Amino acid sequence: MSDGAKARRFLRNRHHGVLSTLSRKFPGYPFGSVVPFVLDQDARPVIFISRLAEHTRNIEADPRTSLLVSDAGDDVQAGGRLTLVGDAARAASSLDALRSRYLNYIPGSRRLFALGDFAFYSITPRALRFVGGFGDIQWISPEIYAPPANALAEQEGDILAHVNADHAHNLRDYCRHYHQRDIETATIIGVDCDGFDIRTDRDILRFDFEQPVTHADSVRDVLACVKKVGVPHEEPAQIQVLVTAERRGREAEIDPRGVQRVAGLISRVTSRVDRADVGLTPEAVSEASDQEVLSRAGRGVVRPDARWRRPARPDRRAARAGGRDARSRRPCGRS
Repeated sequence: MSDGAKARRFLRNRHHGVLSTLSRKFPGYPFGSVVPFVLDQDARPVIFISRLAEHTRNIEADPRTSLLVSDAGDDVQAGGRLTLVGDAARAASSLDALRSRYLNYIPGSRRLFALGDFAFYSITPRALRFVGGFGDIQWISPEIYAPPANALAEQEGDILAHVNADHAHNLRDYCRHYHQRDIETATIIGVDCDGFDIRTDRDILRFDFEQPVTHADSVRDVLACVKKVGVPHEEPAQIQVLVTAERRGREAEIDPRGVQRVAGLISRVTSRVDRADVGLTPEAVSEASDQEVLSRAGRGVVRPDARWRRPARPDRRAARAGGRDARSRRPCGRS
């Protein structure tokens, strides 16, 4: 993972920080204030501030700002932290999308919209100072920090509506499987190229994609994969074997029909039906060739505690004989 992706992932998991502006009242001195924020689809922090606030007046006089975001804890210097240095400007486009996204993450701000003197400001990064931990310190340029070009700004609303309407039950499974949290309610509130966020009855949980996605179709594919893996949380070893088989097939560019068979197999496992009498251990997956993994996994459910064996087949000739013993091939009751 690149340093830019790490910085984006850090910021996407946090929604408040210290905004520093250049004081208009005391020229040359920095002025700090605590603000909530969300990232837009370009990974720029977006704040919703009143024109009467001191930091807003400072920004109008000089747009140079910085935003400090850090981990909470007793030892603040031991945790991660990021300082984004950039230029703040009033947002002039996509205001409806910004409003929806901001309210999804910070619903308590709804009352502020009725006041009429608040506006969105976005901060365009000029540089970022990221401290990921001891010895993990670097400056990050805006080019490295910037996410890949994507169309999710226009598609996010439709994605959220579809998932919340048709897959709400899967969201609770995501939380249980990936965060070991049993929750009562779950709503997906945001999706971006790096992952998605679910609001539970307690807090917001973040789910990061392994690789950035850039289109709604890619997001649906990833969510479908997460859904398949997330349901049977009591069988992680079994599912891991299946995912490994599918991933290895994709990386090796094996016949896509074989990959589809494994993907279909995952679906059958999660629905807990069609369990075939076939086994393949995690060790066998690591030792077997890609073709062997796909051919074996495509024939039935992978069991983590069993060795590979060919599934038993019914004796069709015995079935056609109607009453004949499959072993003796003689009519029943005769010696």
